[in-house]
Amino acid sequence: MTCSSCNYLSYANDRFCTQCGHALFHIDGPCASRIDKKMMALQDSPIDLTRSHQLAGISDRGLWHSLNEDAIAVEHLSMGRSVLIVCDGVSSSTHPEQASSTAVTIVALALAADLATRPISCPRESLASAMSQAQQAVARLAVPFGNPHSSNQCLRNPPATTIVAALIQTDDQAQTTATIGWLGDSRAYWISSKSSQLLTRDDSWLNAVRLSGRLTEAEAESPYVHAIIRWLGANDNHLPSMIQIPLNQAGYLILCSDGFWNYATEPDRVAELCSPIQSAAPHSAHTIAQTLVYYALSCGGRDNISVAVYYHEPQL
Repeated sequence: MTCSSCNYLSYANDRFCTQCGHALFHIDGPCASRIDKKMMALQDSPIDLTRSHQLAGISDRGLWHSLNEDAIAVEHLSMGRSVLIVCDGVSSSTHPEQASSTAVTIVALALAADLATRPISCPRESLASAMSQAQQAVARLAVPFGNPHSSNQCLRNPPATTIVAALIQTDDQAQTTATIGWLGDSRAYWISSKSSQLLTRDDSWLNAVRLSGRLTEAEAESPYVHAIIRWLGANDNHLPSMIQIPLNQAGYLILCSDGFWNYATEPDRVAELCSPIQSAAPHSAHTIAQTLVYYALSCGGRDNISVAVYYHEPQL
């Protein structure tokens, strides 16, 4: 299917153009009956989660979409631990909003339960276990009715979502570490006065071709250049990529969907939007999240926009 607005090539079952956000068909008649009207009403306003001056998240449906297919969670847990999660439902799948909300809920609940029993030295295991449970839960959405063992009942394009999640914890020596896991192209950035880094690598067709060492001019101009190759859902069962970084200085850990980073791809640009970090009164996590979401909206807001922020303050 070719978008009538920008001529970008989209998948046959996409409802909106992934390049410009233009609706690929009118949502009326039988199509409208598939959309939960209550869910659409809830999405009229941004989701604004503020847990403290250190931890906040905002998700906005943007200016072009009728439904927010993103989902976020931010929470302070026990023993100095905090969690941030951003999921971006895959628009070409069925009910992507269910996939993203399910993944966020399962990871948050699983981490809260798991961290009550696991030692503080096992953040990777805790996050990997939570994301594995989310993968299973999203995959089960592919069989909403009938016998779950019958392939005839599976949805043709089952619900799917990207995910990036961060578990932050401080040990007995007051050392803070962020453990980050992801599948898809939702990102994590670390922004401080000394460094600006993109911490994740997009699970995209383009990156896969680059890693193979073969990228022709034609491939670089392919309409599938930003297509993701890994996600949470029934048609994928990859282990998440995972990194662990020490937080040794004041700064912001930012998790976001591509609805934001498409307008600010490079870490230095994200840092410019977050400045001044070195001021006597640095911005709160909520202020940073709000600033980044408003920036994406001011640039056109063609996709759902989600940003979760943790502001790290080193303990003296």
